[in-house]
Amino acid sequence: LKKSFAMEENIVQQPVSAEATPEDVFASLRQIYDTLLQHGNLDKILPSSLKFEEIDVHDETYDEYLGMTHFFHTTKPGADILTSIDRVAIKIRHDDGKIAEMLRIIPTFLHELAHVSTELKRKVTIDFLSRSKKRNQFNKEHFSHDETFYEDFRRILKAAELLGIYKMPPSTQNQFNTHYLRRFDAVNHLDCPKEFLGSTERFSPKIVDASSGDSGPSTSKPVIIGVRDSRGLSKSVKLDAPDIATLRKLIKAKFRVAPKQITLRDGNVPIDTDDHVKQHLSQSGVEIMFK
Repeated sequence: LKKSFAMEENIVQQPVSAEATPEDVFASLRQIYDTLLQHGNLDKILPSSLKFEEIDVHDETYDEYLGMTHFFHTTKPGADILTSIDRVAIKIRHDDGKIAEMLRIIPTFLHELAHVSTELKRKVTIDFLSRSKKRNQFNKEHFSHDETFYEDFRRILKAAELLGIYKMPPSTQNQFNTHYLRRFDAVNHLDCPKEFLGSTERFSPKIVDASSGDSGPSTSKPVIIGVRDSRGLSKSVKLDAPDIATLRKLIKAKFRVAPKQITLRDGNVPIDTDDHVKQHLSQSGVEIMFK
C-alpha cells in the first residue's frame, strides 16, 4: 500500500486515539485477524496463520509504502506453482517515531489482507516467474489493484464492519463499489486529517478490545454472534436486540431454515428464552449452534 493524498470528499468522523507499545498493536492486529477468520467467514480466502512485522520507518526499502505483503513461489517439475505468504509488514509509526492510533493502522492492515487472499488465488506461470525478475515488471503484474483485489478487499471490509472492527467514513456514495474503494485506498491513513478516518467499535483509546474490557459490554450496542448449523457451516449475525425472537429471525435469514434448538457451542447450554440471550449473548465473540 503506497502513501498518497487524502480524498477530497468532506466526511467527518472522530478517530480513536491511542498510546501503546508495538506489542500492543500487533496483539490487536493478531486479534483482528483471528476474529475475521473465526466470525467473518474469511477462512476460505485467508490462511489459518500469518506472520506480521513492523516496518522500520528508516528502511528506505519501504519508503513509499505503509504496508507490504511478502510471498514466495515453490516450483516442482510437473506440478503447479504454489504461492506461499511469508509475512505481512505494516508501518505503525509516524515519521517522528511515535506509534500511530489504531484507527490509522487498521485500514492498511485490511488492505494487505486483501493482497494475501488475492496472491494466493492468482495463477502463476513459469513465464511469469522468468519475466518477474525485473522489479518493475514484478510490481506491475503482481500486486496489481485489479478487480480481483477489490473483490477481496470489499469482502474483508464488509466483514470488518459487521464485526465492529472497522467502518469506513460515512459517504453519500456506495462505499463498496470499486470506484469509491480506489479513492478510499488512495488515502494515507497514517497522516491524513481526522475527518478522513473511519470508526471502530471494538478498540478503546488504549488499543484494547472493547469486548474484553473490565467495564463490561454495553447493552445498548449490537453484538456479533458466531452461528454454526448441524453441518458445520458457520456464519456471523449482528444481534441488535437481546431477545430470542430476534435471534431466531436472524438465524433463519442467514441459513434459510428456522432453528428448532439453539445452544451454546458446546451443546450443553440451551438458548431458548430472552433471559438466556441476555445472560449468554451479551458480548461479541460468543458462538452458538442450532438444529
